[in-house]
Amino acid sequence: MKSILALLLCLYSSLAWAENTRMNIDIPKQAHPDIQQAAKHAFPLLLDQLLPQRIRPEGQRILRPDTLVSSLMNHQQYTQVIFHEKSVIQAFKKAKIQWFIQQPRLQLRIEILNTQGKKMNKSQLFMEKMAQDIAHRWGIELHPNGKKLSLKWQWQVDGRVSLNIESFLGSSEEQRNINVQHSVPQMKQWLQQVMLKSRDAQLQQSPRNRSNPQGEPTLAEKNKLVVKRPMHLEEAAALESALRSEPNVKSLIFYGFTKQQLSYILELNSPDDDWLQQWFNVRDMKLNRTEQGWAVH
Repeated sequence: MKSILALLLCLYSSLAWAENTRMNIDIPKQAHPDIQQAAKHAFPLLLDQLLPQRIRPEGQRILRPDTLVSSLMNHQQYTQVIFHEKSVIQAFKKAKIQWFIQQPRLQLRIEILNTQGKKMNKSQLFMEKMAQDIAHRWGIELHPNGKKLSLKWQWQVDGRVSLNIESFLGSSEEQRNINVQHSVPQMKQWLQQVMLKSRDAQLQQSPRNRSNPQGEPTLAEKNKLVVKRPMHLEEAAALESALRSEPNVKSLIFYGFTKQQLSYILELNSPDDDWLQQWFNVRDMKLNRTEQGWAVH
């Protein structure tokens, strides 16, 4: 019976971690997946998603990425490498590497005009699809509530292309010579450069990273929710699901468990957490504020 419960808890842990899709990396299908080889292929892609470009080389300090792999899953066209988020966080902290604690969001708007100033709808749709591919590749979420990034390209009569950028960083304009026969890779590279610049700026603007060059304290150190009571798997899953569905909750990430408690990283949409105490009160639980977040008894 104990072994069955342990297995269920491990399964629950794996499912909870898998909710952070940045930890799931797809690589070419491996007929006979090997953790070391899969990690070797997947880890650089994971670093691309979690680290800004200027810090990306520091990821090489982590010498054993295979120890961070939770599981491998073979699909019809690819193999998915699932990294254990808690292990990845600990590895970054040990190496003193800044990373995107929360997935960067961009509210992206693209417009493409021809030399007469008329919209090029097909080209715009094509660029929007490219933006989705870039976002997936580099760990960016395209979201209506993300940081503003408005891009307007216009072809000029001399073959150059101008780009007007309106974003949370301010306004700017660029011009480049684009070879019409090779416009797709050139425009994709341009779009990717602008998106990555906006993504990386979000880490630099983070209050945590401005106050501490090493990016600490992390959410795990300031927003930890510890439920200090034994719970069955079904009870824990129901509690987690109910709390995650609350409109005041921005994110709830499973962090770990012991026989006597469950731990989460809880981020709220506002500093006001008075409602949280009442939320647990109606469930016959008592919540107390701690230096690291909250404790529930």
